Amino acid sequence: MKKTSSKAWIGFLIVALAQGVMFRVPYLKNVFYTPMQDAFNLTNTQIGIMMTCYSTTKIITYIPAGMLADRLDGRKALTIALALLTVLSVWYSFGPAFGVLCVIQVLLGLANVLQVTAQVKVIRTFGNMIGQGKAFGTVEFVRGVASLGINFLALGVYAAVEHTNAPMRPVLLIYALTYLILGIGVWFLAPREEKDPTAEIRKVNFADYLTVLKMPIVWVFALLTMSAYAVQVVNDYTTPYLKNVMGMSAVLAGSIATIRSYGISLISGPIFGWYNDRKKSYSRTLIYIFIAQIIIGAAFIITPTDPSYVVLGVCLIILAAIGIYGFNATQWSLQSEMGIPLELSATVTGIVCVIGYTPDIFMSLLIGTKLDNQPGAEAYKSVFTYIIVFAVIALVTAIIINRYARKRAAKLAEENPENAPA
Repeated sequence: MKKTSSKAWIGFLIVALAQGVMFRVPYLKNVFYTPMQDAFNLTNTQIGIMMTCYSTTKIITYIPAGMLADRLDGRKALTIALALLTVLSVWYSFGPAFGVLCVIQVLLGLANVLQVTAQVKVIRTFGNMIGQGKAFGTVEFVRGVASLGINFLALGVYAAVEHTNAPMRPVLLIYALTYLILGIGVWFLAPREEKDPTAEIRKVNFADYLTVLKMPIVWVFALLTMSAYAVQVVNDYTTPYLKNVMGMSAVLAGSIATIRSYGISLISGPIFGWYNDRKKSYSRTLIYIFIAQIIIGAAFIITPTDPSYVVLGVCLIILAAIGIYGFNATQWSLQSEMGIPLELSATVTGIVCVIGYTPDIFMSLLIGTKLDNQPGAEAYKSVFTYIIVFAVIALVTAIIINRYARKRAAKLAEENPENAPA
């Protein structure tokens, strides 16, 4: 038993580390927005198109990935995904033309979806042992450590070669090397799935999708995910905002972006995970989070864009990130609160992802076009109104889920007091 537990921990930590770096290349703009524009001669609109290519690929493949989630060997799937990420990162580093970059983004989308479908089983299984909140909170912590380490290393390298002819090449090669090392680690250290040949294996089929599609709460969950993710996408544009409007250097703005995107999860992930497992009401936590996001969005709009207010701007960015990564640590734990059957978890995840991550298709293109066509400061003020709009939608859906969960708990308590949820 002790040996099995050690293997479970090793596999879990490797998967968490891989999750921490898997999105670094497809979302290169989050930290290296302006350097990326300069290195590849890209407009804001072209970056938006690249993200649309990437996200459309993910949306198309999420459902089949959900159906395959219980059939794939996680170790093999993760290794293949990381190997593909390695090759694509090297290709990216040679500075191809815009059309080729779009092709790379499509392939990166395929690699990421394959990785997500493999890792979700590991995290949820581990959550059954230590608690879902703690499991997802721990993943956020490890993800933050991995992301901080690799991105600060990349930023340091970029600062050293910033004035060379191809400063983004060593950055992308660092990411490629990281994917390669993790892929080798997954292959040799992640535990193999042990299947009982006498056990009946339940395979997800079309009827399962019909069952899920008839559950209104699943659609509410998907809308919550979509609106929350839209808030996160808008917050990614605080990096060019700090540089282009508030006057920060590219390296300093990238450092703030790294702390915002990855460092905050070191704190918020474990704290929200622990809090959620104690309170047993994940939806109530989200209500508080999105009330705060509405206030922060309004503060972004009214804050003067003079560089003397840059410290206030950074504080708002950090506060917004605490809520965003609190949502990430809470999101998938909602399934238990909503009463989603465990055997349909992958199916629900696939459907929610199809709807929930659609902002990647239209938000980057919408925002990129706005930034190209409007004056700098005014364009960003307009962009930040999206935080309020989508946070309001997220708040309403969180309230609906909370009421649904309370009614379900009351009904279970009345029918079977001993087994009712706390």
